[in-house]
Amino acid sequence: MVLSEITAMNLLWRGCVKFLEVSRSGYYKWLKRKPSKREEENETLKFKVAQIYWQSRGTYGSPRIYKQLKKEGIICNKKRVERLMKVLGLKAIQSVNSKLQQILIITCQ
Repeated sequence: MVLSEITAMNLLWRGCVKFLEVSRSGYYKWLKRKPSKREEENETLKFKVAQIYWQSRGTYGSPRIYKQLKKEGIICNKKRVERLMKVLGLKAIQSVNSKLQQILIITCQ
């Protein structure tokens, strides 16, 4: 690095520390902290949710995945499953047959 780059990075760092009102030692302590128990559980649950989702070939949404987890003895909230699916970018695929049924119901009303 060139001296000007180091100076620029130092000024940027000082600006961030002032703006966020965080000490340098506090930032590095936060950076090296261990993940919380909830974060570790979420990682395990994400893996399980994705596994169930792909075993169903993408047809299971959060209610079915929640029921499957409950059946397997994993206790969690349905909203937690919904949130984790959203984070993973998983969305249930509707079959063509169910889409046709919805269209017929709407047009017949």
